Amino acid sequence: MAVVEDKVYVAVGKKSKESLSSLLWAIPNSGGRQITVLHVHQPAHEIPISIRRLDNCHVSADVIYTEKDSIEGGIIELILEHNIKRLVMGAAADRHYSRTMVDLRSTKAIFVRLQAPSSCHIHFLCKGNIIFTRLDEPAVSVSPTTNSDSG
Repeated sequence: MAVVEDKVYVAVGKKSKESLSSLLWAIPNSGGRQITVLHVHQPAHEIPISIRRLDNCHVSADVIYTEKDSIEGGIIELILEHNIKRLVMGAAADRHYSRTMVDLRSTKAIFVRLQAPSSCHIHFLCKGNIIFTRLDEPAVSVSPTTNSDSG
């Protein structure tokens, strides 16, 4: 039986400022869990942030990444490959944020919300504000019912 570590994964993109706001939200809201930065690398791009640049935030973080043409597909692949139970990612580009924003505006966020395994709890943020939370839903095991014959 594999041991699942209790971590919070933070999906980061190519925009350092937007990724940093998700990471800065996750740190105090992680409940002391290990933070792991998740990045889907599109060919010819680089990981957008340096963990060392976090001002006055002493945090230990691992980095996992994959290279895919589809960022949203790469995020789903990493969720499945690493059995991710907690994910923080952007709901939209920060320039689309407004105080009245109540739903996801990013096609990547919508795809991940719909395609991620139900066991993955996801916080979708914009400018450090939670826009939408998809709670983990334990898998329901359906057992076949048996009819007992009477007599």
